[in-house]
Amino acid sequence: MPSMTPSENIEIFQQNVLRLRRHPFTTQIRKLRMTLKWKTDPNKTTRIVTRPGDHVLAGYVTLIRGFLLNDDTWSLDRLPTIYQKIGASKFHAQKLKTIRRKIHAMLKSQSGLTLNNKPFTHREILDLYTYGNVIHFSRTSELRELQKSWATYDLYMHFVCCVLENVGRAMNLVYSLNEMVLSKCSKRAVPLP
Repeated sequence: MPSMTPSENIEIFQQNVLRLRRHPFTTQIRKLRMTLKWKTDPNKTTRIVTRPGDHVLAGYVTLIRGFLLNDDTWSLDRLPTIYQKIGASKFHAQKLKTIRRKIHAMLKSQSGLTLNNKPFTHREILDLYTYGNVIHFSRTSELRELQKSWATYDLYMHFVCCVLENVGRAMNLVYSLNEMVLSKCSKRAVPLP
C-alpha cells in the first residue's frame, strides 16, 4: 500500500472526528448528562445510574483508541510530523503542541479513584476499560475486582465516560485546528462527507 500524503493523513483524522461527533455516545452523553446517585435508608440502597450503554461505550472507545495510539499514521502524536511535512505555520504547530500537552496531562493526572489503595490515572481508567471490556480482555481480573463493589464500579464507569467525553472534545479542537492548516497549506485530499 502506498504511503499517504500529509493532507490525506489529516483528512483521515478529520473523518474520524466526524465519526466521533455522529457516534451514539456523543448524542447520548448530551441528552443523559451522566448522573450517579445513591440513596440509602435503613432497609435498602437505591442506585440511579444514567450513562450510555456498554455497547455504545465499547464502540466509542475503539474510535478514541485510533487517536491515542501510534499504530496509525494519522494519530494525535504523529500530527506534529504531518504539520511539518505539510508546511503548517509555527502558530498552528504551537497550538497543536499545546492541545496535545493538555490531553496528555489530563490522561496522566490522578482521577481520585483507587482500588486496593492503588490510585488510578485517567489513562489507566481508560486502559482498564479498553483492555478489560473491549479489546484483548487482558485485564478482566482487575475489572472483576472493581465490580465487587457496585458503588466503586459505578464511579469507575462514570470516570470512563468523563475521560471519553474529554478526549472527544479535545479531538474536536484538533479538528478545528486541522481545518485551518488544510485551508492555508494545501487543497483537500478528499472531500469530507
